[in-house]
Amino acid sequence: MEQQRIEELIRKGALSEEEKQEITDAADALGISYRLKKGCRKCYEELLLKIYERIEKQYNESIDGYRLKDASIAFRVAGVLVTNETIKDMNVGVLNESVVARYFVKTEEPKETDGNESQI
Repeated sequence: MEQQRIEELIRKGALSEEEKQEITDAADALGISYRLKKGCRKCYEELLLKIYERIEKQYNESIDGYRLKDASIAFRVAGVLVTNETIKDMNVGVLNESVVARYFVKTEEPKETDGNESQI
């Protein structure tokens, strides 16, 4: 979902079922958790704002094609600090699968490397 589409949906007076599904699909794809109340327009507006914030952040990608679900988080794994900046030189796929599932999303294409990158 692009910024222009988000703005268009926020300005609409009422959302169709297809548009509501579009919003939840976009949130799911970005790993955003949400709770929607039946008939709650404000819930969808808040979700659209979360989507907007998430797509506006620049995400870096790991060597093997992963990115953080949330670019603002930082954590340590195996003594290595993982941030949106440090992920660029990591192979995320070698991490424990529960860590990968919790913090990362697989992107379409892994970037090309020169072979001098960290193993995690």
